[in-house]
Amino acid sequence: MLYTIYGHLEQSYVWRGQRVEAGDIIGRVGETGKATGPHLHMEVRVGDNIFFGTRNPELWISPPQGYGILVGRVMRGRGEYIPEVKLILVSDVTGRIYEVMTYAKGAVNSDAYYKENVVMETYRLAGTIYTLTWRP
Repeated sequence: MLYTIYGHLEQSYVWRGQRVEAGDIIGRVGETGKATGPHLHMEVRVGDNIFFGTRNPELWISPPQGYGILVGRVMRGRGEYIPEVKLILVSDVTGRIYEVMTYAKGAVNSDAYYKENVVMETYRLAGTIYTLTWRP
């Protein structure tokens, strides 16, 4: 079973258990609950509808054509994930810089397939050369 949870909505246009399709408008962004400003909190849960079933929603959203998602693992030699490491990705062509942090301990559950601890949002990655560095 797959669940999606949307938080901080000003108004919801769907109800619990309703089937939705790509492109359906499900609500209006707000800042309800504990929020520092208007935004959407989205969760994807696999299996049971509990926190431990939560996965990074970026792995479930199809990027636009020509764009991609960088998924990876930053680990010590003993196979231990390294939390909260800043990764810097620099385009060798444009010089554009992207930064992302590895997951904080206990903050995000890795996907069973990818076993990742870092996901970089949808950027135009295809066909471009990048240099990746990291800072512990």
